[in-house]
Amino acid sequence: MALPIVTIAMDPRRWDEMLAPADLDRLRQLADVRLVEFGAPSTIEAAPALDPAEEERLADAARSSSALVVAHGSPCVTEAVLASADLLGFVGELEGDRFGGRIDVEAASRRGISVVDTTHGSSGPVAEFALALAILGLRDTWRYARRLQAGNAVQPTARTEPDRLVNNELNACTVGLVGFGNIGWRLVELLRPFGCPVLAYDPFAPRQLAPAMGVSFARSLETVFSACDVVVSLVPLTPATTRLIRGDLLRRMRPGAVFVNVSRGGVVDTDEMVAVATEDRHVFCLDVLEPEPIPVGHPLRALPNVFLTPHLAGATGQSRRRFFQFMVDELVRHFSGLEPHAQLTADVLAGRGVRTSAAVPSSSTTQEE
Repeated sequence: MALPIVTIAMDPRRWDEMLAPADLDRLRQLADVRLVEFGAPSTIEAAPALDPAEEERLADAARSSSALVVAHGSPCVTEAVLASADLLGFVGELEGDRFGGRIDVEAASRRGISVVDTTHGSSGPVAEFALALAILGLRDTWRYARRLQAGNAVQPTARTEPDRLVNNELNACTVGLVGFGNIGWRLVELLRPFGCPVLAYDPFAPRQLAPAMGVSFARSLETVFSACDVVVSLVPLTPATTRLIRGDLLRRMRPGAVFVNVSRGGVVDTDEMVAVATEDRHVFCLDVLEPEPIPVGHPLRALPNVFLTPHLAGATGQSRRRFFQFMVDELVRHFSGLEPHAQLTADVLAGRGVRTSAAVPSSSTTQEE
């Protein structure tokens, strides 16, 4: 009996980086794997523009496939592509966190095709990094590291700086999470040994998770920012979350509280954050910024209570291949007659304020900026 065909459409320059031989071997045990080269320009936040010739080439590649996996370089999976593939039952996305922006999720749903996004492969290292930033922020580490590197070896104490919360511990601190998805779930696990109460704000997270994960859900962002010693931004950047976190929320934080952003810079109003940070009442640990890279001479670079890193929280050698490892796991489940763990549906995307079919250019529309 012939094996089902799994087509992987992506830029060949990313094959070695993302497709581990062991995972390809696993997949080849259950499918005829075909790698097809594409080079459409795209980013983790913007799907590629329509190219009718490339769309037709993807349709040809998908025509005899039972599963289609797309990533860097692949054209959009439009309704026309799906219509060409009568055998197709699975479409998977490896790139970025655009919530299936390359895929017409509504059209796939109408055809009974499962859509899966395994871009949470970097959630583990991002959660680790958020924990590290929280600890460093509570100690106001960057302020004193700067002094030490400048030749000043003064050690902070309550006596020398009585108005600052120096050397604060994470132990038993209340931690607030803005967004509660894969990163948040992992961060809660990492926080357990510290005995931290966790307060999450996410209107779309199932409330059944509260007792299972040991968290409480807040009714408002204001509650999270006013009640927590550490607030961690984990929300994806969508039209609904752009500049969600503004100065009035940041000013609600307790004196000495820490704001950590490991999601996207665009979810915070940068100018208003600068104004609050300049008051030097809180500590800001920012792995992501708007814009990126942050310009030379930007005020955030000079503030002693701001710790900046260049968007590296999820950039580990292991995470780059974990996206495909998780996708192979999903394909094993699919061909075993099981439901996927990371399925995207129109309802999921609509709840996050993300467009579904409208996000995917077609032969009659152009991509919006």
